[in-house]
Amino acid sequence: MSREGVAYYDPNSVSFIVSKENPRDVEYKVPTSFQYFITYSITISAVIIVAMVATAVIAVQIDRAEKFKGNFDPSYYSNRTTVFVIVADGFRGNYLKQNPEITKGITRLVKGDDQGLRPGIAVTMNPVFPSKPATNLVTLTTGMYAGEHGIVNKNVYDTHAKNFIFSMEYLERSPESLFKNTEPIWVTADKKYTTMVDNMPGNNIKINDTYPDFKNSVFSIPGSYMKRVKEVLNELDLPEGTRPDLMITHFSFSEVSKQYGPDSKEALDAVINADLAISFLIDEIERRGIIKYCDVIFASVTGTAKIEQVSYLEDIFETGSFDLSNPTNSSLLDLITVANHGSVVDVFLNKKVSKTVSDAVTSYIQTGLVNGIQSEKWKDKFDIYTDVDSVPHEYHFHAHDFPLALIVAKPGGYLLTKAKANYGQKATDGHVNDPEMSGVFVASGPHFSNSSTMFANEMSVVDVYSVLCSVMKLTPSPYNQGSLDKVSKFIFDKTFYPEPVPSNSSSESQSPTEPHH
Repeated sequence: MSREGVAYYDPNSVSFIVSKENPRDVEYKVPTSFQYFITYSITISAVIIVAMVATAVIAVQIDRAEKFKGNFDPSYYSNRTTVFVIVADGFRGNYLKQNPEITKGITRLVKGDDQGLRPGIAVTMNPVFPSKPATNLVTLTTGMYAGEHGIVNKNVYDTHAKNFIFSMEYLERSPESLFKNTEPIWVTADKKYTTMVDNMPGNNIKINDTYPDFKNSVFSIPGSYMKRVKEVLNELDLPEGTRPDLMITHFSFSEVSKQYGPDSKEALDAVINADLAISFLIDEIERRGIIKYCDVIFASVTGTAKIEQVSYLEDIFETGSFDLSNPTNSSLLDLITVANHGSVVDVFLNKKVSKTVSDAVTSYIQTGLVNGIQSEKWKDKFDIYTDVDSVPHEYHFHAHDFPLALIVAKPGGYLLTKAKANYGQKATDGHVNDPEMSGVFVASGPHFSNSSTMFANEMSVVDVYSVLCSVMKLTPSPYNQGSLDKVSKFIFDKTFYPEPVPSNSSSESQSPTEPHH
């Protein structure tokens, strides 16, 4: 047989020889015994490698399990506990009612399970005025109304410097002075506990000379829900004494809901992903055998509602019949700065208006806006407030540095400056007395009782700070405006002494990767 174009094994040179006369038709022929030797060698090596990797993984899991058995003892937790708080915005409370098939993880906190998770509570949680995410996230962590903590919307405008001094988009650049008269829960807890705060307003700012002990990202930095939960678990795995006792992370639903609508496929997909992440968190706490010691809270501060009608300030100005011949010939829209558009619009005098005519211009603008909004065309669409005393007392807005005019849309309404403004939203937040603005407070753990009826009670976002102080046995800050009046019956007001984790804990059998969903 000719060997042209054939690779063959030469036992004398212990190598393959290839004929170069026809290199494109090379056919490799290996003796059967040599082929078996190579095949078995590779197979055995692969099996050994896989076995070594599997052994290493099992060893790590056993080591972690043993480590946590040793760390989580009753004496350490006799006067403290571990609290997980997942704070959300844009998650309507009725998602749990209307979509039970995709909220099984959150509902698990209410119903409990057979792995040690206690049945908990679910109550409707109403936002403070204005029902904006930025405002209510700060209210939740401080126990203060917007008029006191000053974060009244996504953007905050300084009426004295006539400049934006705060934007939720660029929170890392915001001045510390904005938070000087506040005490977030992580500052209160710092006196006694180790804290982790992820993606929350103010977590990157030194407040009362204090930072959170751990902060993974500042507010508005994107991140998946599962990634945020895994970051929490990474901190949970730290040794006792360095591991956080209070862990707060943030899930945002507002942007996807506003872009596509609160009942859109995209919004419901976000709910599904968040629910899976929460279920995974519960699974991992159970796997570590520490669920008896942990309070797990899901608190949504706002909902969203569909935009039914868009209106424009320039139309309201026209309705108001402004006379600009005196004191200025400028276009009225050039005389104002609108800090926030949408359902809650705050109008300020533009910095270009000189002080000599500012009082007269202010009077013209306020009079025209009031006349316009109180006209037949607009009176059922908006409310307008031109000074702090005109704002209803129940809004608790009295201490805020008030704008030239505050315009609040009725449910379904949305206000832009002019018709040419870029508009593409399908939903918004901020409305007053709109059930779709309400969120939900769901909690399970040793400090919470069981309520058999979901949503039978209500609470306010401003009360969450008080709840956390009660659970962690902390003295609330002097700035706190919340109370336990509406939630005291759901909290065990006694020292908690948890039982030791049994040696046959479910942590040894629970899967570390698959959510219980």
